[in-house]
Amino acid sequence: MNELMEKWKWSLRETRIFLQVIVTAITLYILFFAIQHITVIFQFLMVLFSTFFSMLSPLFLGIVIAYLLDPFVSFYQRKLFASQEEHRGWATAFTYLSLIIGILLSSWFISYSIRKAGQQKTMETMMEDFINNFSLMMFDTESLLKHIGILSQGDFLLEKIMVMFQSVIQKIGTDMMGIIMKIGSYLLTIVMAFVIAFYLLMDKYSILAQGKEYLTLVLSKESIKSMTKKWQGIDLILSRYIRGQLLIALMMSIFISMALTIIEIEFAIVIGILSGIVNLIPLIGSIIATVLAVLVALMGDTPIKALYVLIVLTILQQIEANVIAPKVVGEKLKLHPITVIMSIFILGSLFGLLGMLVAIPLVAFIKYEIQWSFMKKTQFFHEKERKGEEYE
Repeated sequence: MNELMEKWKWSLRETRIFLQVIVTAITLYILFFAIQHITVIFQFLMVLFSTFFSMLSPLFLGIVIAYLLDPFVSFYQRKLFASQEEHRGWATAFTYLSLIIGILLSSWFISYSIRKAGQQKTMETMMEDFINNFSLMMFDTESLLKHIGILSQGDFLLEKIMVMFQSVIQKIGTDMMGIIMKIGSYLLTIVMAFVIAFYLLMDKYSILAQGKEYLTLVLSKESIKSMTKKWQGIDLILSRYIRGQLLIALMMSIFISMALTIIEIEFAIVIGILSGIVNLIPLIGSIIATVLAVLVALMGDTPIKALYVLIVLTILQQIEANVIAPKVVGEKLKLHPITVIMSIFILGSLFGLLGMLVAIPLVAFIKYEIQWSFMKKTQFFHEKERKGEEYE
C-alpha cells in the first residue's frame, strides 16, 4: 500500500512538472511569436482600439458633455426646485433650453453682423479684395526676400503658392462628398452624445446609486470611501481647471475684440468671440484664431492691416500663454505660475502635444495626492473633513 502511494505521488509530481514544462514552452512560443510579429499585432490592437473608440464615441462624448453641464443642472435644481431630486429632469430641460437659446442668440448676432457688413460690401467684392490683397502682399514679400538674398531671381514664390492653393481647392472639390459624409457622421455623433448626456444628467443620482451598489459587490466599504475621496479631488481639480480656461477664453475674447476694433477690422467683435471659443482648444486654437483674423483683414481695403493683426494677435497670445494662463489657472488650482510654466515645458518636452495638454491637471492632481496622503497620515485630513474645509 505504501509502495502504491509512493508511486502515485511520484506520478503526480512528474505530471505537474510535465504540465509546467508544457505551459512554459507554450508561453515562450507565444512570446517569441509576438516579438516576431510585433508590428502586425500592434497595428491590429490599434485598429481594434480605434473601432472600439469610434463605436463608443457618443457615450464618451456624452459623459464629457454631462460633466460640463452638471453644474448648470444643479444650479437650476437648487434655485427653482429647492434641490428636489424628482425635479432634476426639469432642471436638465431648462439647462438644454438655455444652451439652445444661447446658440441661437450667438448665431443671430453673427449673421446680423455679416448682413450689416454686407450692406457696405457684397461677398463677391470682399472675395475680390481678399484675392487682390493676398496677391499684393505675397508679391511684396517675394520682392523683399529676393532683395535680401533669401530667394533667387528665378524663384517665383507667389506663383508656387497659387499653384499649391489651386491644388488644395481641387482636392477639396474632389473629396467634397467624403467631407460631407464625415460632417454628417460627426453631427450624428454629437446629437447622440447630447441625448445620452440628457439621460445621464436626469438620472444622475440613480446611476450613481446603482454604481455604488455594484462596487460594494467587489470592493470593501473602506476602498469605496477612498475612491470617493479621490474622485472628489479629481472633480475639484477638473472643475477649477475648466473654470480657469473659460475665464481665459472670456478675457481673450475681450482683448482680441478691442484690438481688432482699434485696427478697424470688419467683424471685430464676432472674430473676438470666435477666437475666444477656439482658444479653448489647446495650442491649435490660437493658430485658428490668428488665421481667421488675418483672412478677414485681407478682405478689407488696406492689406497692411493683415500684418498689424498678425503682430497684435501674436503678442496677445504670448501674453496669454506666459502671463495670463499661468496666473489664472495657477490661482484656480493653487499652483504657482512658475510651476504651471515648468510643468508644461517639461511634460511637453517629454511627451509632446499630449504632455502639454495634461500637464497642468496632472501636476495639480499629484499635488492633491501628496497633500491628501500627508493629511491622512497625520490625521489632519479627518479634522478638515469634520470642519468642512476644502484642501488648499
